[in-house]
Amino acid sequence: MRMARTVQDSLNKAQCEFDVVTHPHSASSLETARVAGIPAERVAKSVILDDHHGHYLMAVLPASRHLDLSKVRGSGEWQITRESTLAHLFQDCERGAVPALGESYGLGHGHRPTADPAKRHLPGGG
Repeated sequence: MRMARTVQDSLNKAQCEFDVVTHPHSASSLETARVAGIPAERVAKSVILDDHHGHYLMAVLPASRHLDLSKVRGSGEWQITRESTLAHLFQDCERGAVPALGESYGLGHGHRPTADPAKRHLPGGG
């Protein structure tokens, strides 16, 4: 998979050092971890939520985990966004790819405060 231009520009603007890990196309972040040879708990997975009113929230968690919607603040308001909507939010990414850089795409960002971003791998994002 290629790196999306927005992801590359955001990392460069933040002066982040990064390595691109090439891998065959994959259908999920868990599969990305497997084919790239990276432990799934070290690969960041993004889940986009919406509130039915055009507001979006990005939750970032390890690829080895599942999002528990009951633990999302005001969980009655949020639902997992349909994949068809993701294409409009992440226009420079391959279908289904959701880079863990919500702010770069104009989204809110929810994350576990204990997650160490220096120890996470971001899937190709595009």
